[in-house]
Amino acid sequence: MKEKVSVPFMLLGILFNVCLIAANLLETKVIQIGSLTVTAGLLVFPISYIINDCIAEVWGFKKARLIIWSGFAMNFFVVALGLIAVAIPAAPFGKEKNILILYSVWRPALWLPV
Repeated sequence: MKEKVSVPFMLLGILFNVCLIAANLLETKVIQIGSLTVTAGLLVFPISYIINDCIAEVWGFKKARLIIWSGFAMNFFVVALGLIAVAIPAAPFGKEKNILILYSVWRPALWLPV
């Protein structure tokens, strides 16, 4: 039995995953808007919440839960790819400080200490 997936559901699911991963990647950048100092990830994360709420309202909680779990899995997939990239030796002309920047991105996802 084949289930059809609507294009809007698929696009919202993809956008949710992108926002979730982007929020984790941007979590290391601290920005200041007026007198408010926050991380850049804080600006992106509410978008994922709104998308998930729309999915739950239109397609139900079962589909919303599926999207949440896919976002969770994709987040750790990105972390795994990053850890593999850091483990591979850098080119002799590469900049080593970029590795430290990449490592700091995974701390929020893995709850690693600073």
